[in-house]
Amino acid sequence: MSSKIKAIIISSIVLVFLVGGIVLLKVTDSTGKESSSSSSSTTSKLLYEEKQADVELVHIKNESGEYDVALSGDSSWTVKGYEDLPLNSNAISGITSAAASMTAADVIEENASSLSQYGLDKPAAEVKVTFKDSAKTVKEFLVGNETPSGGKRYFAFKGENKVYSVSSSSVSTFLNSANDLINTTLVEAVSDNNYPYIGDVTIERADLGFPVKLSYDESLDTSASGSSSSSSSTSATASEYDTVHVMTSPIKASLKTENSSSLVRGIFGLTAKSAYILRPADADLEKTGITNPSAVVTVKLEDKTYKLIIGSAYTDGSDKGYYGMLDGINIVFKFEESALPWITFKPIEIVNPLITSTLIYDLSKIEIRTPEKTTVFDLEGDKADNFKAKMDGKDIDTDYFKDFYQFILMAPAESLWLEDPASTTPDVKIVFTKDNGEVYNLEFYKVENRQTIIKYNGVTSYKCRTTYVDRLLSNLELLPTKGKLVMVW
Repeated sequence: MSSKIKAIIISSIVLVFLVGGIVLLKVTDSTGKESSSSSSSTTSKLLYEEKQADVELVHIKNESGEYDVALSGDSSWTVKGYEDLPLNSNAISGITSAAASMTAADVIEENASSLSQYGLDKPAAEVKVTFKDSAKTVKEFLVGNETPSGGKRYFAFKGENKVYSVSSSSVSTFLNSANDLINTTLVEAVSDNNYPYIGDVTIERADLGFPVKLSYDESLDTSASGSSSSSSSTSATASEYDTVHVMTSPIKASLKTENSSSLVRGIFGLTAKSAYILRPADADLEKTGITNPSAVVTVKLEDKTYKLIIGSAYTDGSDKGYYGMLDGINIVFKFEESALPWITFKPIEIVNPLITSTLIYDLSKIEIRTPEKTTVFDLEGDKADNFKAKMDGKDIDTDYFKDFYQFILMAPAESLWLEDPASTTPDVKIVFTKDNGEVYNLEFYKVENRQTIIKYNGVTSYKCRTTYVDRLLSNLELLPTKGKLVMVW
């Protein structure tokens, strides 16, 4: 290749780089950022940047009112005038973080003749940020309407006509009310493997007419650390707590744990939808039903007691739930109904449908008494291999008797019933004697509408269909002849 041709090629390459350099200079400014010579140009631009730790005060004015987020101590902030209320530290930190710096997504108009078209004449939020740096820097800005494309809002510094767009997420926190900064988690959640000791859960509900009390039963607690007398570090797994509580009011009964666990453990992680009224007056308490509550839930732990007052129901469009207050927090909250299992449960649904579940090998005697006669079953043996049964002193086939005992265990708690029957003489009374000498009994009183009232250890507790009692007696008659037992009713 000749030296002349080489010179031409080299000159061409140099020319390309020169043109490229000129183009680059046209689209960047002296700081290396994209310039914006025309309106609505796409130029991500840092408008200001300070340290979050230097944020001393953020004054926010929006449609909900005005409030100040102020430095409290060296590295945390509070809301002025709200110091006595539980605040959401993450939400407050979000405000100071957003206030510390601002980046524009676009420059919309260099010198707007009117700010009204951007909603900046009556801004969605007006913010003044004061920093504690040596220069005592102050930034004041306005947040306007959303842009037509969405995801951004118009923005301008106060007193200036240059309009930017900024990411909606970077300014959304300035649109919140002071109430939005209240901590709506009233009781912190706990790990499934670290539930603290829960003593009694008492539910008083206006529509029930009696308190429902679920109590810790030490005799059911097989966990190594489960003891009401141990230290405040006492804890158990969630599954263990599902089995160590019983109903002690209005009757004593074992629980259907899949339905009762949310009542026992529901206080942990209790979270409101929103704070509704701060420092409510008497009129507010009456308006929200707190003075005449729908329910009161009291949960006793080892070292503290929670008292939740559930007021009246509210409906606001599609938003439905209940007002409520937790004792010690001077705020009326709004709760979704799903957060309050105590307000909708039915007592019979949490009770074990089997009234008694004693193993046959733990019994020494069963007596079935009617006004006409008493049938006595004597039992011995602690396992299948040595189990024996006698009916009125005569041997009875053990497998056959076990089927009959299975029917006795099926005595159903179909509904709670607390009103004593008119009669004082039961139609059937079953007396159980355990090997350890403990005695308990079931009494059946037939009443109207083919219903039967059941007393457990002398306490009126349930109702069931009379057909169960009729089937029990007919099966009893079959035993001497080993007739076919009927297990349904």
